[in-house]
Amino acid sequence: MATPAASIWAAHQGEGEPAPPSRWGPEDALVTRPEAQVCVRALPEGGYELFAALRGGATLGEAAEPLIAAGGDPGAHLVGLVETGAVAALL
Repeated sequence: MATPAASIWAAHQGEGEPAPPSRWGPEDALVTRPEAQVCVRALPEGGYELFAALRGGATLGEAAEPLIAAGGDPGAHLVGLVETGAVAALL
């Protein structure tokens, strides 16, 4: 069953009563461990495809083409990947 796992995780972090996700449906999640801390982030639309293409060896331009064609902003996705430690350097 597909669930909003990253949103559920986020709701249970911190103090207070967890709130249910605003949208119940499948979401792609990125889990990293920068500085040995668990970081879970729900990826925006097209984020998984961009990351998978980069991980598979595509250039940034090649990985971004489908996202740009769909009207997305690859820059925002790339910032998120760098912030979480999923991308350490651009060559």
